[in-house]
Amino acid sequence: MVAMLASAVLPYAYEEEGTSSGMTALAGLPPYLDLAHVLGLPDSIRQHVHLRADGQGYSASQMIVSLVLLNLAGGDCVQDLDLLAADGGLQGVLERVELSLAPKEERPGLRRRQRRQRQQWRCGRGQGIVPSPSAAFRFLAGFHNAPEEARRQPG
Repeated sequence: MVAMLASAVLPYAYEEEGTSSGMTALAGLPPYLDLAHVLGLPDSIRQHVHLRADGQGYSASQMIVSLVLLNLAGGDCVQDLDLLAADGGLQGVLERVELSLAPKEERPGLRRRQRRQRQQWRCGRGQGIVPSPSAAFRFLAGFHNAPEEARRQPG
């Protein structure tokens, strides 16, 4: 018996199966994607976070949403992004959400990139839609503020 519960906002549905094939062990995370979407988090990130000028790699929105999901999943370090990346079901949900939120003119290119990422991920050469820990470290380094850090040091 399969029971389905559709999301009210984003394009995914929960399916409950009696088998052990399970799609994702992180099924509690997609409602937070709904919340982020309803609150306008991706748009706010695009408007206010400008760390990348070249447009290459993961967007600030992808990076921040992945880090938020990591925190919600109980991750305590950036290396735990590998746990999110290893969950194929979550990867599928994130791909569908990313595609649905993209402007129509960007969707064909995004579909091609997602196919390429999926192929690399399946061959063990890439992370798919979840950023790698090293990419997250490079992203977070962009927020480093040396004068502010010096003010926090005792002495």
